[in-house]
Amino acid sequence: MGLFKKKKSANSGNHTKIRRKVEIEGLSIPGIIFNLDYHIIDLKVYSDGIVDCWEMVDLPIFQEKLKKNWVVTSIPEGGEISIFELGRWKIKNGNWNFNQQTYFDFVKSLVKELNPKMENLYNMHGTTSLKVNGVNTFKLGISSPEPYYVANEIGIHKETFAGKKFSVFFRDEDDQFYFSQMSIFKDGLVQLNDIPNSKTYKFEDIRKLIDSKTILSEIPNGNRVNLGNLGSFELESGYGVDIEEKYLDFQDQFNVLQGKEDSLRKCIRIFKEFMEQPTASKKEELKVAYETIPKHKRMYVGDMDTKDFHLKLILYGEATKQEWEERYGYPMPDFKVPELLD
Repeated sequence: MGLFKKKKSANSGNHTKIRRKVEIEGLSIPGIIFNLDYHIIDLKVYSDGIVDCWEMVDLPIFQEKLKKNWVVTSIPEGGEISIFELGRWKIKNGNWNFNQQTYFDFVKSLVKELNPKMENLYNMHGTTSLKVNGVNTFKLGISSPEPYYVANEIGIHKETFAGKKFSVFFRDEDDQFYFSQMSIFKDGLVQLNDIPNSKTYKFEDIRKLIDSKTILSEIPNGNRVNLGNLGSFELESGYGVDIEEKYLDFQDQFNVLQGKEDSLRKCIRIFKEFMEQPTASKKEELKVAYETIPKHKRMYVGDMDTKDFHLKLILYGEATKQEWEERYGYPMPDFKVPELLD
């Protein structure tokens, strides 16, 4: 027998695999990304120094994104803006508050506000990707944050409510217009942010706010829109989602917060059921479900290539193929509409 026992090597296969999740506090602010068009986004800034600008980056790489004009601080005269699920407009007479360096300093100051000692900042070592099994992949996936608010706080214990966030326009008492992020929470609280003084309402107030044109999805051309700390611009031309469709969306997502099925998922479920058992009653149920979805979300019923056109072909017939050709300039991909069983 030897004097020393042979040391056993570690073998992770003999142990239970575990993982943990860490919540990182952050702030969502208006930002601009230039990718063919100018996209007004909610730029997400986290306490660990990560910034989500359609890609998760650390502060040094965020500064490079500014230098390469992926993230921009202004929009040129006549530039076209796009706001997800709100609309597209051509703008003029912009007044802008930042250059690349001052905007970077502003974002960095938000990180410092969240993390005063600037401790444990994430370091991506100059690249957002890494190679796994010979394939390049992102070091950090796109974040899917949710707004929240603290309802009650006793000592270290906090009662929080998660919510859903929407882009809207807000009109104040002086007829000034603002791009605003509206958050709706599970308990019915509604917050409007990115305006001079944040507003708090209840969910049942939204109908009145729409009717009084305090919350809008479209603004008459020629009016000036304030874009958070970034600046302001005038709308020259364009279009927005119908506010009544946005209201349906608000109601839909509030239902999701209550644990209910939203109209989109319901339609996708019935679409699948119809394809498996195509009956006249199921087709009618599918039609009702589809037409209940807010119009700006109906394209998500299908895949990225054909969107909702296959479903529309089932419901509305051959006219759908003509609509496709007018929009895309080539014939609609083949799709066999199932024959009804009854």
